[in-house]
Amino acid sequence: MFCGWDWGSTRHGVCLIDDNGTVIKTWMIEHTEKGIAALFAELSQLGDPARLPVAVERGEGLVVGRIASAGHPVLMIEPASFKAARPRWGSAG
Repeated sequence: MFCGWDWGSTRHGVCLIDDNGTVIKTWMIEHTEKGIAALFAELSQLGDPARLPVAVERGEGLVVGRIASAGHPVLMIEPASFKAARPRWGSAG
C-alpha cells in the first residue's frame, strides 16, 4: 500500500491505494496539527508506518517533516511529471 498526498494551503487530499491500484480510502484533512495528527493516528492502525510510503509533490516543508517524523518514507513526485503524462490518461476521442 501507499498514500498519495495532494498538498494544499488550507486542506490536503490524501488517498490510500493498495498494491493493485485500488483506492482503499480518501481523506480531506485540514492543514492543522489536529487534522494531520488524526490522519497519522488512523494510518498507524494499518500497520508499520515504515512500510507505508507517502508520495507528495514537495520535497521539503513542515508537512513533509511531519510525514517523515511519523515514520513514513517520503516519495517526492515532481508535479511536472503528472502534467507531462496527462495526455496519456485523457479520452481517446
